Amino acid sequence: MKLFKDRLKKVIDYKYNGKWTILAKEAKISTGSFKRYLDGICKPGFDQILRICEVTNVNPSWLLTGEGPMFKGEEEEKSYLSEEEYVYLPLLEGGVTAGPNGGILYEKPDDMYPFKKSWIELKFGKSPDRHKALVLVRVQGDSMIPTIYPGEVVLVDTWEHDRVYVRNGKIYMIRMPDGGITLKRVVLSEKGKIVCISDNPNYEPFEFTIEEGKTLLWYLLGRIRWVGREID
Repeated sequence: MKLFKDRLKKVIDYKYNGKWTILAKEAKISTGSFKRYLDGICKPGFDQILRICEVTNVNPSWLLTGEGPMFKGEEEEKSYLSEEEYVYLPLLEGGVTAGPNGGILYEKPDDMYPFKKSWIELKFGKSPDRHKALVLVRVQGDSMIPTIYPGEVVLVDTWEHDRVYVRNGKIYMIRMPDGGITLKRVVLSEKGKIVCISDNPNYEPFEFTIEEGKTLLWYLLGRIRWVGREID
C-alpha cells in the first residue's frame, strides 16, 4: 500500500498539475509544513487533513488509509462514517491531565479520529472496553525528533495491564516527579530508577527514582503505538 505522502502527491497531480503550493494555500497550511508532509517527514493533523479533503473533495478515509474510493460521494461518505468499519478514538488537543492512579483524565474530547476497526482489533483485540484505553494526543516539544515531531498526533495505549512493567526502549507518555508530562523512551535500571531517553540528540538522558508509595502506574501513563505509522 502506498504511503500517505504518495496519496497526497496523487491528489496534487490530479487536481493541481503538481503545483502543491496552490493546495497548501487553499487548505490554509504553511508551505513549510506542507513540504514536510510531501517529504514524508510527518503527517498533518486531523484538522488539516479535513481541510485538504474539503477543498479537493477527496474521501478522508482514502487519504488516511488508502482504502475506499479516492473522491467523496454519498455512499462513500456513509461508509466512512460507519461504526461497523471504523473505531473512533478521542483526540485531546489541549494537553493531558493525569489522575492519581496514572489514568488520563478528560470530560469531552476535542475531536474524534477514525481508525480502521480491523487494524484496531488486530493490535488490541476485539473488546470495546480494551478500545476505551486508546486515546490520541497532539505532541508538544521537539525532544523526540526525528521519530515524533511537534504537532503530530500520537496514539497512546493507556491499558493498565501494560503499564505495570516497562518494555525497555519503548516510547511512553510519562508523568515526571514534578507532575509534568512528556514523551520519552524508557528503561528501568537495575537500581529501580526510571531512565528517560530522547531521540533528539540535543537532549541528554536523565533518570529519577520511583517515590515511596508510588508504582509504575503513576509514572507510565501509556505506551505510544502509532504516529501516522505503527510504532511497536
